[in-house]
Amino acid sequence: MINTFERFYSACLGDTEYFGENYKLRETLPLILAVITVEIILLLVGKFLWNNYLVGAFTFVKPIESILQLFAITVLLRLLIN
Repeated sequence: MINTFERFYSACLGDTEYFGENYKLRETLPLILAVITVEIILLLVGKFLWNNYLVGAFTFVKPIESILQLFAITVLLRLLIN
């Protein structure tokens, strides 16, 4: 999914003069934008799935009130798993 958005942002930016001689920025900016886009989509979909399905399936799980809570949970899980 990140690769798809990265190709999309690369095509949108193209070979413009905005970056000048800064080739690293031209190569990394689409990746940064793709990661941010994927995280936003996953947080929005994740909150919906958490509140509508996970809360109903498990009695010990409480609804999430904000996307920031879900973001904190995902960061914590990434730290614990990696």
